[in-house]
Amino acid sequence: PANDPYTIYPYYRELYSGAKENDKITYRMAYPASIYPVLNLGFPIYDASGNKLDPGHYEVALSNDKKFLLLIQSKKLVARVPVIDFNFDQQKYDENYEKYEELKKLLEKYQIKRNRKRINQYKQEIEYLEKKLASQNKAEIDKSNPEHFILDYRCNFATATGYIKRASQD
Repeated sequence: PANDPYTIYPYYRELYSGAKENDKITYRMAYPASIYPVLNLGFPIYDASGNKLDPGHYEVALSNDKKFLLLIQSKKLVARVPVIDFNFDQQKYDENYEKYEELKKLLEKYQIKRNRKRINQYKQEIEYLEKKLASQNKAEIDKSNPEHFILDYRCNFATATGYIKRASQD
């Protein structure tokens, strides 16, 4: 063991970062960049006040008082859209919260017992549940109404609808 290469040389992870040459670099389900849904706006929007919203990608967040949908670009507030309709699905929230708490308790139980197989299993189940919820988040804009742009928002268990009054030149 004095000349054992595993004791002499440092581990690969200590020398290099990233993936090895032979590794397959794939991400089955990557985490989103933020928890907010992203609105992909492909056309400019002019409101009745003469303000312009350029085409681009915007994070959509619900304000704390639930009166506005906030359009955020590069961590800066770009626009506030009044919310006309807001709903929160308490039943789905309760079901998912109970499942999440149950998985957390089981994870803690097996961490105490140091059962690696069960720990990995419950970590994967928690990660799957979180990713499943994040994948359902969406923000879309509907331009079919001649008087308003309709912004639909869904994040976790909250849904909201906001309206932007169209400018007369649209």
